[in-house]
Order: sequence, then C-alpha cells, then structure tokens
Amino acid sequence: MIKTFLLSLVIVSVSLAVYLYFYLGVSKPVDISCEKRGPLNLMFKSHRGAYHEIGETIRAVEALATAHQLPCPLTFGEFLDDPDTVDQDRLRAHAGCVLGSPDLQTSLPDTEFELRPEASFVVAHFSGSPAIGPFKVYPNVKDYLKTRRLKSSMVAMEIYRVEGQDVTTEYLFPVASCSL
Repeated sequence: MIKTFLLSLVIVSVSLAVYLYFYLGVSKPVDISCEKRGPLNLMFKSHRGAYHEIGETIRAVEALATAHQLPCPLTFGEFLDDPDTVDQDRLRAHAGCVLGSPDLQTSLPDTEFELRPEASFVVAHFSGSPAIGPFKVYPNVKDYLKTRRLKSSMVAMEIYRVEGQDVTTEYLFPVASCSL
C-alpha cells in the first residue's frame, strides 16, 4: 500500500513538473537585441509592494482606460527597484497601458500620463509566462549586457501583448547606446 502511494506520488509529481515546464514556457527561447524604441505614450498608476502583485494595478488602469474610451492595446509594468536589495513591501513600480497614439492624454485622478521619447534599449522577447521572466529572461539579459560591454540601470519595463491565451512579453532595459 505504501509503495503504491509513493509510486503514485512520484508519477503525479513528474507529470506536474513536465506540464508546468511546457505550460510556463521554460523551454521557449529568449530573443535579445539592442535597438531603439519609442516614443512610448504611457498611462499608469504607481504600485508599491511585491512585484508579482502588480496585475491588480494593471487591471485597474485597463478598466479606467476602457471607461474613458482610451485604447489600451498593450499593458506594461515598469520595475524601478532591485528586489534583491529592497524589501518586498517597499518595491516601487509603474503599471498601466501603452496608449496607441502620442496625442491621447487626459486628466484622471491618481493616474499619470507620460510621453517617453525614442531611446536605446536592450530588448528581450519571451513568449513564456511573465512569471518566469525574472528567472529566465533577466539572467540572459545580464549576460548579453556583459558580453557587449553595455551598461543598464536594470530598471525594466515589461510590455505585455495578450492574444487569446498567449502572452508575449517584450522586456526593455535602457542603455545609453547600442553601438559597441
């Protein structure tokens, strides 16, 4: 009886691990390049606390955009602090929408609008779950920066493109220039 239970437990654990490996996209590649992006027209709210809890703030800004008939084709999270050096309850971020047109701005309570000019970024694309980005994408970007002798503040903007059940995340890490 105990052997059957242990064998069942091992089979369930392995099956779950294999399922999550493919479901989360651990096997998917990270494509990295250095290029210019922008201008970016952003509508956002500030978020303070654990980064994995930013989804609620993003949804609140999306709802606000919808209520005011502002197109929100892409959402984003911009992570301002290093979670290895700042307590989770003190982490700062911006969360919201990348608006379609640079002239779309209005005044809404507790909401900021910012038009960011074109700039150079190390850009990473990943079609796996954004939840594993810190474990898969960020180390690859750090290696890319090191091998190309580029410096970044590592303030990362993650832009989320949701199509049905698929999420593709574009990670933007600011750099002074893409030239070597």
